[in-house]
Amino acid sequence: MNSIRFFILCFVFGLSACNRPEASTESTSTDSAGTMKFITDSNMTSAAIESNQATNRSIKAKGVYRGVFPCPDCAGIVTEIRINKNDTYNISSQYLGKKDSKMEMNEGNFIWINDSTIQLDGMKNSPGVKYCLTDTAMRQLDINGNRILGELGSRYTLTKN
Repeated sequence: MNSIRFFILCFVFGLSACNRPEASTESTSTDSAGTMKFITDSNMTSAAIESNQATNRSIKAKGVYRGVFPCPDCAGIVTEIRINKNDTYNISSQYLGKKDSKMEMNEGNFIWINDSTIQLDGMKNSPGVKYCLTDTAMRQLDINGNRILGELGSRYTLTKN
C-alpha cells in the first residue's frame, strides 16, 4: 500500500514538473500608451545590432565635405559641411562674386533616411535638405530625395577631405 502511495506521489510530482515553464529571458515593459510589450533576447540582440550599425554608419560618414554648388546669380556657393559622429552637422557657405557676401553658418541634427541618405534638420533657408553619402563624397538630392540631374547635376557634390 505504501509503495502505491509512493508511486502516485512520484507520478504527481513528475506531471507538475512537465507543466513548469522554462526559464525565460523575456521581460516586459510598458510603452507610453500603456501597452505591455514583451522583450526577448532576440529583440535585444536585434536592437543592439541596429544600434551598432547606426554607430558604424555615423562613424563612416563623419568628416568634412567641401565643394562649390551652382548659383544662378553668382559664381558659385562655396560650401563646407562637417558631419559629426553624434548625428550633428555644421555647415558654412559663402556666395562667390557677390558684394558684401558673408560666411553663413548653421548647425543642427541630421537623421538617417536610409543607409546612405541623411536629412539635415534645422537649416534656416533650406529645411530638410537631403544628401546621399558615399565613402568619398556627399551629393545633394532634390526635394523628393532624388538625384539632381541635368547639366549642373554633377556640381551638387561635395568631396570628403
